[in-house]
Amino acid sequence: MIKERLAQLVAEASDHAVTAEEALAAEVPLSALGLTSIGRTRLMDAVEAEFGVEMDVTEQDDLDRLTAFLLTRCSRRAPYLGGPPGRRAGCRTPGAAPGLPGARRR
Repeated sequence: MIKERLAQLVAEASDHAVTAEEALAAEVPLSALGLTSIGRTRLMDAVEAEFGVEMDVTEQDDLDRLTAFLLTRCSRRAPYLGGPPGRRAGCRTPGAAPGLPGARRR
C-alpha cells in the first residue's frame, strides 16, 4: 500500500512525466526515469506532508529505497508516543489529512 501511494506521489510530483506504473516497474533511480530536481522537491514535500516523516529524496532515489526508508523510520517510533493503538507516532496513514488528532477545523 505504501509503495503504491508513493508511486502516485511520484506521478503527481513529476506532473505525470513519470507515471505511477513506470515508477512501480522501474529498476533504475527515479531521476533516470525523468524525475527532475523540482519533482524531487515536490515529492519530498508530499511525503513529509502525507506521512509526517522528514526525508531527503536524493538519498532514496528509487521507490524501493523510499518505501524501505519510510517503513524503517515508522517502525522505530514507539507506539505509545501518541496516536491510536496500532499506529506509530509521527507516521500517518497514507491519504490521511495532516493535523493533530481531535483538532477542530474552522
